Amino acid sequence: SRLEDRRRHRRPPGGLRRRRRRGYSDRRNRQEPAELGVVAGSLAYRIERLRLADGEPMCIESISIAADVVPGLLTQDLTAGLYDLLKSRYGLVVVTYQQSVTAVKASREQCELLGIAENEPLLEVFHLGYDDRGRVIERAVSQYRADRYHFMILARRDNSL
Repeated sequence: SRLEDRRRHRRPPGGLRRRRRRGYSDRRNRQEPAELGVVAGSLAYRIERLRLADGEPMCIESISIAADVVPGLLTQDLTAGLYDLLKSRYGLVVVTYQQSVTAVKASREQCELLGIAENEPLLEVFHLGYDDRGRVIERAVSQYRADRYHFMILARRDNSL
C-alpha cells in the first residue's frame, strides 16, 4: 500500500480527503462493475483523495469498493490507512495486486490539485487488489506526479517453460 511505501522510505504519510461518496458502480465505465465483481448499478463506495508526501501534493487517488463487502465504510475514520481499517473492521487483507502504469497528460484540474504546469505528464496507475480467496476488494485509479514518483518492478522468469 502507499502507506507502507511511505513508512518504508521514512517519509511521513499524508492525504487530504477530497470526497467520499456512496453511489452505484459506474455505468459509464462498463468495465468497473466487472472489475469489482458486481452487477452494473450495484452500490459501491468511492473514496477520492489528494495524497501528500512531505506536505506536498503527489497523487490523486480514486478507490472503488463494492458496498456489500464493507458495509458502513463511509461512517469510519478514513484518515488512517485504508488497509489497516479493512483488516481491523472487516477482516479483509489485500494480498495480491494487479497494476498497470501508463503515462498520461494532466488535465487542468489535475494540474491545479498537484501544483504542476499545464500539460505535464502524469503516471496513471490502475490497480486491482485481491484477498486470499481471489476476490476483488478494491479498484483504484491514481495519477502520480511524474517528477516525484517512480516505480520499481521485480520480474521473475519461470524456468519451467
